[in-house]
Amino acid sequence: MQLKKRLFLNLFPADVLRKLLLIDVFLALLSLIATVFIHQYETRLEQALWILSTNEESSLPTWYASIKLLGCALFIYLIYRQKSREEDRFTLHWKMLFGIMLYISIDEIATFRENIAIVLYPVINGTGIFAHNWVLIVLPIVFVTAIFYINFLVKLPAKTKRLFVASGVLFVGGAVGFEMATAFLKSLHDYDTSQWGTQEIMTHLALTTVEELLEMVAISIFLYAILSYIRENRILDSFQMKLTGGRDAVRSENIGP
Repeated sequence: MQLKKRLFLNLFPADVLRKLLLIDVFLALLSLIATVFIHQYETRLEQALWILSTNEESSLPTWYASIKLLGCALFIYLIYRQKSREEDRFTLHWKMLFGIMLYISIDEIATFRENIAIVLYPVINGTGIFAHNWVLIVLPIVFVTAIFYINFLVKLPAKTKRLFVASGVLFVGGAVGFEMATAFLKSLHDYDTSQWGTQEIMTHLALTTVEELLEMVAISIFLYAILSYIRENRILDSFQMKLTGGRDAVRSENIGP
């Protein structure tokens, strides 16, 4: 006797993107308000408010970003499995992309890059815009990865290619570019943030808020790209597409013993 299992995933990529972008902006504004409140007023709620800050590792925005990245990784894994069955020439690229997204998801909370940077600080001691020395570690990795994926990107559908590139530029620009900007700000004051006035504090807050917002938006766009790729290319044998009310729904049907 066979048991049929049907799983209906009503994933509308455009709707998912709109909702995620609203959450991104809401969390960024909430973080900004909470952080300004912390700096301007002495309150017993300070520790509780830090959980809303995008600049804190153990916070609601960080958890949210990590979950989104994990979602990207899981959907990429589905694509990788299908490409593997088809013996697609870019199977390895999808597999590595799954690993990259899974690592970044974990790193959002575990902060491996900062911990590695601390260990390597005696060897890699940056100054100025490279004061946060993990940037010196990440930049070569980003460059090599980009070179490795050039041919992969060229062969992708035009829409997916644009979305992948846009999300990548936004994420790296936010994570690395604004990190370098905040490092430069600190270098102007000999890295002694305890002596900062209101102007320096607000400037740093603006930079870090924009940095985190760009990263969150980049992840949302990337997830949208992955969902659209699955929908538009029908790349999974177990996924069937149908038009419902002017929108695309994704239906998965698995048959097992």
